[in-house]
Amino acid sequence: LARGVDGVDDPAPPATFLFLSASDPDREETRLGAGRVRTRLKVYRSAPALLEAATPTAAFTTRVSLSSGCVAAAQDVLRLDGAPTALPPVPSSYSVSGLFRDISLESGQSNLSGPLCARVELGRLDRDGNRRVDGTETRSDNLVLAHYVPALGVWKADAPGRVAADEDGTLVADTSHFTLFAAFSPAALDLSSVRVYPVPWRPNNADPDDGKAHSAADPTSGIIFDNLPPDAQLSVYTVAGSLVWEAPGPAQGGLRRWDARTGDGSDVASGVYFLVVTAQGGATRVEKLVVVR
Repeated sequence: LARGVDGVDDPAPPATFLFLSASDPDREETRLGAGRVRTRLKVYRSAPALLEAATPTAAFTTRVSLSSGCVAAAQDVLRLDGAPTALPPVPSSYSVSGLFRDISLESGQSNLSGPLCARVELGRLDRDGNRRVDGTETRSDNLVLAHYVPALGVWKADAPGRVAADEDGTLVADTSHFTLFAAFSPAALDLSSVRVYPVPWRPNNADPDDGKAHSAADPTSGIIFDNLPPDAQLSVYTVAGSLVWEAPGPAQGGLRRWDARTGDGSDVASGVYFLVVTAQGGATRVEKLVVVR
């Protein structure tokens, strides 16, 4: 978009000049401390806009793009903040990735002027390709972009979205409004899709497909219980029915790891074990485990 000195837009100017102003910048980035950054960008109703930003460590990136006609005012300011200091509670049906982005227009417009005229992209989520959001145990292959509804005090995940098939892992979703957004991994709805892997678990083999010894720093290590329903209770028993291990609390976000140790911290012996998953309401599912040391 070019504008002449007379203030009239010119779609085909013979030349353009870029003016930089410290007092009235088109883009502004402010470090707020505690790893938080605020980015502001002037946007115009008559032109598309793109705001790109990265976390201070450049671990994750955020792109917000607007179609022309998306904002109501002739000119507005698009603002992108990281996680607010006080976060709304997240239901146990989601695994929290730690990715929260507060996106707003400084005019106060929250509902945009066109359906799905804005796109939000959270990038560089899984650079090591282990199907986990980097630095977390949250799955990266089934992420949804949830948004917070302040009037109702709830999170909703109804924005059409997808995890792009790129090497770094990018969550892409189109939206018709701006608010607080978050990347969540949803839990399963019931017990029908519960998975246990690897089976058998061979932590001392050189092949990582056979399993790895548990490490708190490696979200793909240990024996993994996946696709769990919200607030599922987990217990592991021997073939004789003796309790070996019980999860200290309900599984949140659909995933839990076991270090193949008993409740007192001793390694379990090689052999066959059974995982019992109990959902809210009392329904249960049993899965077979095999440990080969």
